[in-house]
Amino acid sequence: EGGRGYPVRLQGIVTHIDERDDHSLIIHDGKLGQFIVPPATPASAGSWLTLRRGDVVEIDGRTERGGFAPNVQPRVVRVVATSPLPAPKRISFGSLLTGRHDCDYIEVVGVVQRMWLSSDPSVRTLFADVAVEDGVVRAFFWEYSPADLKNLIDARVRLVGNVGTIFGSPGQVRGVSLFVG
Repeated sequence: EGGRGYPVRLQGIVTHIDERDDHSLIIHDGKLGQFIVPPATPASAGSWLTLRRGDVVEIDGRTERGGFAPNVQPRVVRVVATSPLPAPKRISFGSLLTGRHDCDYIEVVGVVQRMWLSSDPSVRTLFADVAVEDGVVRAFFWEYSPADLKNLIDARVRLVGNVGTIFGSPGQVRGVSLFVG
């Protein structure tokens, strides 16, 4: 149904955006998160190019097929206010694997097992596998220092961010990711 391009108007707080590359956006309405794909022409989509975490936005767009739920292709993005980020939820790892909480704003506590940088030099991302109760969450960081690669190994951490799903082929769930920023 999501692939039918239904018109939508959404309002929520920006809880995730890659402020360096503007590849994706997640908004949260206090209960659920929604993945917003980049607009076809970002410069003509209103406030897209100036969005920051904590902006309250109103988005006019259309649904498109997503992984577990429809994504939204924005046509117009308007910042209507700023707000503190919502309180993160604590969700069990098993429940995160169902996909039901995709894009939700959560916190996890665990131990960093390994860290590495993207092999693509144009992608400025630090990855970390964090052991949590009952599993491993893959965290994505856009803000980091080179020293983090060795200083955070074996560290107990509290991470807050939006849930993502790691898919294998052919579209099967392989794990859980967390967009920390």
